[in-house]
Amino acid sequence: MPAEAEGSLPTTASGTALRGSQAVTTLRWVYPARGLVTVLADSLVVLGRAPTSTTQLDTERVSRKHAELKPDSNGHVVRDLDSKNGTFVNGEKIEETSLRPGDVLRLGDCVAVVETVGLDDLAGFRDLGHGILGGSAMAPVVERVRRAATSGSDLFLLGETGTGKELLARAYHRYGSREGAFVVFDCTSGAESTRSGDLFGRSERALPPGEHPSVGHVRAADRGTLLLDGLLDLSVDLQTKLAKTMEKHEVTPLGEARPIAVDVRFVATSSVASEERPPERYNALLKKHFGGLTVRVPPLRQRRADIVPLFLNLLERHGRGAPPKLEPELVEQLCLHDWPMNIRELDSVARRLVERADEGELRLEHFADAVSLRAVRTGRAAPTPPPASRRAGTPYPSAELAALRAALERHGGNLTKAANELEITRSKAYRMLKLAEDD
Repeated sequence: MPAEAEGSLPTTASGTALRGSQAVTTLRWVYPARGLVTVLADSLVVLGRAPTSTTQLDTERVSRKHAELKPDSNGHVVRDLDSKNGTFVNGEKIEETSLRPGDVLRLGDCVAVVETVGLDDLAGFRDLGHGILGGSAMAPVVERVRRAATSGSDLFLLGETGTGKELLARAYHRYGSREGAFVVFDCTSGAESTRSGDLFGRSERALPPGEHPSVGHVRAADRGTLLLDGLLDLSVDLQTKLAKTMEKHEVTPLGEARPIAVDVRFVATSSVASEERPPERYNALLKKHFGGLTVRVPPLRQRRADIVPLFLNLLERHGRGAPPKLEPELVEQLCLHDWPMNIRELDSVARRLVERADEGELRLEHFADAVSLRAVRTGRAAPTPPPASRRAGTPYPSAELAALRAALERHGGNLTKAANELEITRSKAYRMLKLAEDD
C-alpha cells in the first residue's frame, strides 16, 4: 500500500494501525513509482496491476495479480502468481523465496528495496538538510551532525572513501552558524616536515630570509570550522600539538613563543577506525577528545534504497534536463552493485551514462560498459565485509579500476591528480594500473 498522507497513521493490510516508533519491514519502490511504500506486517499483501491489489503497480510489464507476500516465522515470503514477466529477487527469477532487509525485488518493470525502518521515517529519500540527499540510513547521521554542531561539540566522521564526509562537514559548519570560514586541511598531502607550519602557521623567525610568514589553517578557520581530512595520517607529534590546540583554544605558530587565542570548531574524518590503527599511531588525548563524538557514515551498499534516486538526481544534474528512461534490469543492477567507491563512483558512472541518454533509454549493457564489468552481479544482496589486506598480485575490483581510469581521462593522464580526486595514494593508483596491465 502507498505511504499514508502526512499526519495519518499507516495500517497493515488487515487494517491494524501502526503506532509510535515501531520498526516495520517495507518495500521501498525506487522505480518507476518513486516514493511508493508497501508496509509488510501481519497480513497477506498482493502486488499487481489490478485496482484491488494491496499495492497497485500500474505499469505494462506487471500482471494484474503478479506476486504475493505473506508473513512467516523468519519475516516474509514472496511468491510469484504465474506472472507473465516474472518475479526476481536480487537478479534471480524465483517462484517463492524469503525476503530480508537489503534484498532487491523486481516485478516486471517495477523495482523495490526491502527496508526495516521506524514509522517516523517512512518519508524515504529526500533533502535531509544543506543539500544532503538520503533516506532512513542517512537521516540519523545528519541529525547527529546537527546536534553536534548546535551543541558546540567537535566531531569525528568515520566512513569509506566517497561516502560524503566533506558534505556532512560543511553541513556541520552551517548548522553551527559559524561566522568564520570553512577551511579544509588535507592531513595526507605534503611532506611531514611542512605539515606543522601549514597547520599552525609560520612566523618570520621560523623562515629563511625572503620567505613570507603564513597564518596556518587553524588561524584561517578562526570563528569558523576546520576540517581535518584524514586525521589519522598525521604523525603522533602533530596529533599531540593538535590535541593541545583543541583543549586550550590557542595556537603557537612555528618560530613564536607566545600562543594566539583561536575560536575554532574541528571536524575530523578518516576512512579507518581508530581501533584499526596501532595504539602508538593515535594520540591518546585526541582519541579521548573525539571518543564519544564519532559518527559513522554508511557506505552506499548499506543505502540500497537511496541508490536509484541519487543516480537519477546525478543524471539530471549532469545532463541538464529530465533523466532518460531506465531499463528495469539496469535499475535492478544499480541497486545490487556494491559501489566500492560509493557516491563518488555513482557520480562517475552517471557522468559517463549521460552521454548515452540520447538513445532514449539507458540499458543494462550501458551500465556494464560504464563499470567495466565482464558480467553484472546477481545473487543475494548481502553486506560486503571490509576487504582483507591485499596480497601482491591480487587484482583490484573492476569498478575501482574503472573509476581510476575515468579520473585519469579527466585529468589528462596526470596520475597524481587522479589519485587525489579518488582520495587514494599515488602509489596505490600506480599499483592498480600495473596489476591491470599484468592481468
